[in-house]
Amino acid sequence: MIDFKNGSFLKLKKTKGDVNAALINPLLVEGEGIISEYQSIRDFVVRKICITEKIMKEQAINILQADNHTIYGILWNASEKPKAVLQIVHGMTEHIDRYRKFAEELNRYGIAVAGFDLRGHGVNLSKSGCASFGEEGWEASLEDIQKFSDYLYDQFPDCQHYMLGFSLGSFLVREYLN
Repeated sequence: MIDFKNGSFLKLKKTKGDVNAALINPLLVEGEGIISEYQSIRDFVVRKICITEKIMKEQAINILQADNHTIYGILWNASEKPKAVLQIVHGMTEHIDRYRKFAEELNRYGIAVAGFDLRGHGVNLSKSGCASFGEEGWEASLEDIQKFSDYLYDQFPDCQHYMLGFSLGSFLVREYLN
């Protein structure tokens, strides 16, 4: 059973490998219905149920740096006025999209979450190989953190701002904060 804050829910049951969902609360849609395919369940949840919830919105962020490097980032937010903003700096050989579920959970508490792919990671894979920052890459990554942070402060000037660094990201955040 999936329980939603507004008291509406779906009852899910499996039969011979198929997933069926019986609509228990018909107030969510016009009339009653049965959804028989997984993709349809996902579509149903996104289109019908989530409109009654605070849903996470994903926004792509592209910031051009002075060295012609583009910072590719994501902002996950479920509120027009979040309580706080968390900037994530991911770890070695990761990408920011890995933190989507974590962001979704924090969005439920009114916390906006954002981050970007470090140089040599995610959409920024370099010709030198995975996780290669390139020449002067460490300093450039610190500048990227600053530029991305500035963007978030411009977007959310009245919020508390926090940073979370994981693994390699923790070393970058510690140096950035010094």
